[in-house]
Amino acid sequence: QAVRLRCKSTLVDMGDCCEIHHEEPKPRAPKPKEDTPKPKEVKKEKTDQSRIRITALTMLESVGAGDWTKAPEVTLMLELFSGDREVCRSAATAAERIACQEKGLDVLTERGAIQQLLQVWCAHRNDTSLAVHVHNIVARSELRQPVDLPSSQQAAGKALLTSGQNEWLAEAHKAAVKLHEKGFTTAAMEMYRQCIEQFNKDVGEDHQCTLQAKNNFAVLLEECQQFQEAEKMHIEVCKQFETKFGAEHGDVTSSKFNLAALRAKMGNLEESETMYKQVLEVRERTLGPQHSNTLRAKANLADVIRRQGRLTDSEQMLKNLVDQYHISFGRDDPHTLKARCQLAHVLAQQGDETRVRQAEAHLREVVSRREQKLGPSHPDTLAAVGRLASVLDTNNPRQAPAPPATFGSQASLSYSNLGSLSQIPGCIPIVPETSSKIAVLAG
Repeated sequence: QAVRLRCKSTLVDMGDCCEIHHEEPKPRAPKPKEDTPKPKEVKKEKTDQSRIRITALTMLESVGAGDWTKAPEVTLMLELFSGDREVCRSAATAAERIACQEKGLDVLTERGAIQQLLQVWCAHRNDTSLAVHVHNIVARSELRQPVDLPSSQQAAGKALLTSGQNEWLAEAHKAAVKLHEKGFTTAAMEMYRQCIEQFNKDVGEDHQCTLQAKNNFAVLLEECQQFQEAEKMHIEVCKQFETKFGAEHGDVTSSKFNLAALRAKMGNLEESETMYKQVLEVRERTLGPQHSNTLRAKANLADVIRRQGRLTDSEQMLKNLVDQYHISFGRDDPHTLKARCQLAHVLAQQGDETRVRQAEAHLREVVSRREQKLGPSHPDTLAAVGRLASVLDTNNPRQAPAPPATFGSQASLSYSNLGSLSQIPGCIPIVPETSSKIAVLAG
């Protein structure tokens, strides 16, 4: 028992000697209260967004054709709902309706809608309907022909060229050709440069589309009297075309045709004649002797031969040309009448009475047909009247017709330029060929 007591006492004493210190817990930082909206507030917010979306769709559907006053609302919807496929599709549809009139298209362009449409199309590439609407607006925008392109339209055009879409790049090239044909030289030149630069980046400098754009740009440079630069580009394009496609490809002959026309303008008549003969030989074999491109080459060749003083050769070629035009296109066709003017000039130049009478007969018929087809005041009609007056005045001054009073200043201009047939519009068909075909680019 004593032992047990000691042990018990020891245990008690040990317990008394041990001190246990308890640390008070550190106070925890209070958790920030989350600003979670209550379920009712979330539901209300979603309802409000849904109402705004429905309102936007309703507004877009109500846009009428040519209603340019709604252009700001359309651009705002594109900005606010750029991630909403359905709203973007409705906005593109509304924009296309607005763009059906030039005023609407101008306002959309000024407000940057074309750039926005390109952006939403990139965000929803697999939406076919959206792509169609955007493409239609883009095509219409590119076919616009202002005298001076405003900065907004230039920005839109640049966005198209850098969009990465080959079909829109081709549309931009077509638009450059349209500007070229309409006489908007500065705008066409700038767009050609941009197209060539982008074609070089996207498909390479020897691609058919790049070469076609260069060909057309060289023609424009030639028309602007920049002969040296035009010749350099024509030669480069011609070599690249021939290397890539062979000597008988249509683009190769067009390129040679244009280079031959340029050489004739620069006075290199022998070189021009050689190139025209090459083009004519290929076209007669590949297109046929009656094809319009073949006949155009023959007309230009006949004029180059005339300018070298070989009037008999030129006359024979032109008589054959007029017969071919009669058979293929009819007596009233503009090309037929141009060829007859050209033949009349060569006949009158030779001076003998028989040929002069033949020239007079040709010109009288040309004047009659143009008056019936185009009217007495049309420039081509006036040109033929002026040529006829020159022929008659040379041989019998009393027979030369006086300018009609209704012709005004235009008639005076025609009568004052009778020294050279090349100054009379509609008589010399030497017109450079632009590449109307635009190859579809590989995606």
